[in-house]
Amino acid sequence: MGRAAGIPGVPPFRGYTELFYDGSPKTTESLALRLDQVAVRPFVTKDDVEKILSYYSGNTAGEVEVPPGAGIVHQVNLEYLARVVVNTAEEANGDKEEPLVYPDSCVGTDSHTTMIDGLGVAGWGVGGIEAEAAMLGQPIAMVLPLVVGFHLSGELGVGVTATDLVLTVVEMLRKKKVVGKFVEFYGPGVSHLTLADRATVANMAPEYGATMGFFPLDDVTLEYLTQTGRSEEHVERCRSYAKENGFFLVPETDAKAPHYEDTISLDLSTVVPCLSGPKRPHDRAALHQMPSDRKQCLSSPVGFK
Repeated sequence: MGRAAGIPGVPPFRGYTELFYDGSPKTTESLALRLDQVAVRPFVTKDDVEKILSYYSGNTAGEVEVPPGAGIVHQVNLEYLARVVVNTAEEANGDKEEPLVYPDSCVGTDSHTTMIDGLGVAGWGVGGIEAEAAMLGQPIAMVLPLVVGFHLSGELGVGVTATDLVLTVVEMLRKKKVVGKFVEFYGPGVSHLTLADRATVANMAPEYGATMGFFPLDDVTLEYLTQTGRSEEHVERCRSYAKENGFFLVPETDAKAPHYEDTISLDLSTVVPCLSGPKRPHDRAALHQMPSDRKQCLSSPVGFK
């Protein structure tokens, strides 16, 4: 998601990079080894990390550093870093003379990078090699995945939480076998989910096995961007760009019904308070079934349900 300037063989890349440093010795040592700016030794100091970050800041386009203590990485991405629609004219070291506008995307070295899909940004977790390649402006190659449409209708009942919803979704998608596929949520029920609810469902993509669980851009997304301090100009650009390019979520009609390789549906009003476990996230039991489920687990042979 960035470009290291002056490195032979690295092509120009109009993008931006976020570098998270959590202060752990493992993180600092890996940074030192990758960038080769600090001699390998048993301990890497805070000064070493500052040297690395200083080097990185001066050699990448649009790089942003987030210091320790700013919050959980995925939350910071949702609330502050994600652009949804990128305009290179607004990026540090971006092209001001011939600006380029394009949809935001994200790869991260954590499986729950998928949380950003709740904001309408296509993102998923990758390995260290792929992440480093992206930081240096190289493309990530992947097989074009199948897309499963998840139709949502109705709205959650009183007292039903996002956790209840996501455990229900995990159970359904595990049975659907969506490993290696993209899941896109659509339908009238999407508009009844808050951005926080969507982020919770998207965050659990590793649990239901999909590469990502994506929520399209809509009015709820734009409202969240406004609430988290994005400028009016930027929010309006996201709206107009998404509508002009056909990926702004609109009410379904026969003419505009999306087409997917496969579909699954859920009426949100049928979701009930529930828990999962004791070992696997898709072993769900409704709250009123917990007494009998507990007795069954205690008396069952060792292993899964």
